[in-house]
Amino acid sequence: MGQDGEVPSDYQSFVLVTASSLIFAVNLQISLDTLYWTFVSCFAVLGSIAIYFGIMFDIHSAGIHVIFPACSTSQVGSLSHPQLH
Repeated sequence: MGQDGEVPSDYQSFVLVTASSLIFAVNLQISLDTLYWTFVSCFAVLGSIAIYFGIMFDIHSAGIHVIFPACSTSQVGSLSHPQLH
């Protein structure tokens, strides 16, 4: 349980784990199918993972929205409230 007394198992957490697993699986498949590794292919595989987790950190982090309140575009944990959907 979290500090607020709620169980942290909502749709948003499930989707985050599922999407992260899919990103790793697809990049692993691309890595195994790549015959010749160049800087561009290495940058594409590792960069896509880094960009994905950077975006996920921005979307799901409360701290980044405190630092930059003008850039806040989403409600953190909005899917845990059933009255919103």
